[in-house]
Amino acid sequence: RTGKKNATSNMCHQCQKNDRGRVVLCLCCRTYRRWRRYCLPCIARWYPHLTEGDFVNSCPSCRNNCNCKACLRADIFNKIDKFKVSFDDEITFAHRIVHFLLPWLKDLHHKQMLEKSVEATIRGIDACKVEVQVRCTQTDERILWLVLLSTYELCANYFFPFRCLIRTFVWDSDNCKTSILDFHRRCSSCGYDLCLSCCQELRQYSSRSSRQFKASNNGSILCTSCCDRSLELNCCFEEKLISDLLDKANSVVCSKTMLEVLVESPNDNYIYCPAARDVKNGGLDHFQHHWLKGRPVIVCDVLELTSGLSWEPMVMWRALREQKGETKKERLFVKALECLTWSEIEVNIHNFFDGYSCGIVGSEDLPSLIKLKDWPEGSTFEERLPRHHVEFISALPFGEYTHPIYGPLNLAVKLPEEVVKPDLGPKICIAYGVAQELGTRDSVTKIHSDMSDTENGPEGGALWDIFRREDVSKLHDYLMKHKEEFRHYNCEQVKQVTHPIHDQCFYLTNEHKRKLKEEYGVEAWTFGQKLGEAVLIPAGCPHQVRNLKSCIKVAHNFVSPENLNECIKLREEFQRLPEGHMMNEDKLEAWQSSSTAVNKITLHALCKAIMDINSDCGLVAIGY
Repeated sequence: RTGKKNATSNMCHQCQKNDRGRVVLCLCCRTYRRWRRYCLPCIARWYPHLTEGDFVNSCPSCRNNCNCKACLRADIFNKIDKFKVSFDDEITFAHRIVHFLLPWLKDLHHKQMLEKSVEATIRGIDACKVEVQVRCTQTDERILWLVLLSTYELCANYFFPFRCLIRTFVWDSDNCKTSILDFHRRCSSCGYDLCLSCCQELRQYSSRSSRQFKASNNGSILCTSCCDRSLELNCCFEEKLISDLLDKANSVVCSKTMLEVLVESPNDNYIYCPAARDVKNGGLDHFQHHWLKGRPVIVCDVLELTSGLSWEPMVMWRALREQKGETKKERLFVKALECLTWSEIEVNIHNFFDGYSCGIVGSEDLPSLIKLKDWPEGSTFEERLPRHHVEFISALPFGEYTHPIYGPLNLAVKLPEEVVKPDLGPKICIAYGVAQELGTRDSVTKIHSDMSDTENGPEGGALWDIFRREDVSKLHDYLMKHKEEFRHYNCEQVKQVTHPIHDQCFYLTNEHKRKLKEEYGVEAWTFGQKLGEAVLIPAGCPHQVRNLKSCIKVAHNFVSPENLNECIKLREEFQRLPEGHMMNEDKLEAWQSSSTAVNKITLHALCKAIMDINSDCGLVAIGY
C-alpha cells in the first residue's frame, strides 16, 4: 500500500498494474511527491503522440489529459471557466440582441392588437375600451403579491415582477403545443387554450373549423367539443406590459447606430476560415460580417486550445459512468444505424469500436458502414462524459455565441435557472466511412435543416455540402422532381415525400449536384472537414455530410440573435408537418414539450438585454 506512493514502486498510474515491465516516472509529479508513473505498454497504446521524454518532464496527469478511468471520472475536472466579457462589450452585445429581436416583438404586439380589435367587434365596443383579463388563480395571485412586496424598492420605476411571471405563468397552446406568452383564448368550461396564431388560422381557413372549434362571422371562436361557448380572451401579464416593453426596445434601438445588414452576392462561394488562435485574439467582427449573410464559417485547429484529452472511442467508453439500474445489456449493446438499409440495428459496443478502427467487410465484399448517433443514449453529455464535456467547451470558437452557459450572444442561455432548458447538446456521432462514393451504401447524414445554429467539431474526415437559405425553394423543387431517382429505406425508391428536406431521405451524389446546378443554377458550399476543424452552420441552411473515413463528430446547437427569424420560420414549418412525422417527434419535443420554445427564449433575452442597457444609468426597466 505504501509502495504506491514512493519512487520504488512499479505501479502504473494508467492500468494500476505493477507487472508490465519498465515504467517512466514523472519528474513534475515527483517535485510534489505524487510519484506518478506510466508503463511502456500504456504509453504506446494510449498516448502514441507523446515520447518517453514528454512523460519524464510532464505526464498526462500533469497536463490534465490523462485518460485513465480514475482521472476521466474525477469530478474535480468538471469545471467550466466563465466566459468573461468587459462591461462595454456586454452593453454592445445587449444592443445587438435588442436590434435583431425587435421585429419579433413588434410582430407579437401587432398580433395582440389585432386580437384586441376582434374582441372589440365581438363585444360591440371600441378597441380602446377592451380590457383583457389577466389569467391568475388565487394561488398565483398570492405568489404575485409576495413578489410585489419583496421587489417593490428594486422595481420602483416599473412596478411589475416580469421575470417571476414568465417563470410561473406561461402555458402551452393545447392545439399546436407552442408557448403562449401573453394573449390567448381559453374555453372556460374545458380549459382548452389556443394561441393567437391558431385563432387567426381558424378564422382564415374555414376547413380547419370543423373538429373542435368553429369560427363565427364576427371573429369569435366556439368550442364545439364541450359547450359551444365562445373562447375568452385572456393574458398572462399585465395588459400593457408588451406595449411598454416595445416602447423601451424602440428607444434603445433609436439611441444606437443601426447595424448594417449586408447582402450576399449569389455567385460568391467564399467561406471565412480563420485559425483558432487568431479567433481567440479577436476576429468577432469578421465572424459577424459573414454570419449576417447566412454563411457558414470554418475555424481551423481548435484542438490546439485544449488540453489534448483523447477522443478515441475506447477512451470515451472507459470514461462513461454507469447509470443506476443500467443492465449489462444496456452497457454492452447500443442502437446504431446501418447505412445500406437505413435501418436501426443493435450492435455490441466493443465490436462496433473494433470495426471503427479496423473496418468491417459486409455483403458483396463491400465495407459495412454503421453510424452511432447521439451517443451516449438516455443521458446528457456532461453527466456521462464530464471531462470530455469540459474539453469540448474549451475548444468552442466564438464563445460569445457558442458557449452553452455564459455566451452573451447565445439566446438559449438567457433562460432563468428554474426553467427547463432545451437539449441543445453536445451530441456525439461516431460513424464508419470510406473515401469512395458508393451511392446508396454511403455513410452519410442526409440533407436536412437545423432549427438552431450548429457548431460541429469531429475528429476525422468528412465531405460537407451546405446550401444557401435563399436556394431552399429551388432545392425543394429539384428533390421533388427527381425523388424517384433516390433510395432510402431498404434501398427502395423514394416515392412518397412530405417535405423533401425535413424528411431526411435524400443525399445528393456528385451526379445529382451537377444536375442541380445545370437545371436550377444552385451550387452548395462544398469542402472537406479536417481533423480539429469546427464548422458553424447558420440556422435554416440545408446541409448534408458524407464520412470519408471513420470519424467522430461532436455537435452543439446555439441560438444567435441574427438567425432568430430562421428559427421561428423552421418551427412553423415543423408544426405544419403531419402528426407522427419524425421531425414533429424529434425537434418539437426538444423545443416545446420541455416547456421551452423559441418565443420564450426570445422574450427572456429581450428583457435581460434591456435591463443590461438601462442598468448603466441606474434604471431598472422591467425588474428582471
